Amino acid sequence: MAPEDRLLPCCREHELGTIFPKGDIRNGYFRGRRKQEVMEHVERLRFLLHDGVTTLTEAALRFCLSHDAVATVIVGMRVPVHVEANCAISDGRKLPKEDLEALRPHVWPHNYYS
Repeated sequence: MAPEDRLLPCCREHELGTIFPKGDIRNGYFRGRRKQEVMEHVERLRFLLHDGVTTLTEAALRFCLSHDAVATVIVGMRVPVHVEANCAISDGRKLPKEDLEALRPHVWPHNYYS
C-alpha cells in the first residue's frame, strides 16, 4: 500500500505534517542489488518528462506536491543550481491527472527493511 492511500489522507484529516528523523530506517534501503533494482524502476518513469518537466527529480517533487495533503517537501540541496531548480518547482504546477493515473501501476511495495 502506498502512503497516498492511507498516510496522506490521515494527515490531511487530522491536520498533521510528517517529517522523517535523521535515524530513519529508510537509510538502509539500498543494500545488495537494491540500488540497481531502483534504477531500473526509475528508468520506466521517463514518460513523465514532457510539458516542461525536464528531469526525474522535478517529476518526483511535482508528484509529491500533487497530493492535496502535501503542502511542502524538504529536499537536499548541496549546490546553488539544486536550490534554484527545486525552488522553481514551487510554482504551483502539479503533475497532470493523466500522469498521476499512469503512475498507479508503478507503485512498488517492496520491503527494504529486510
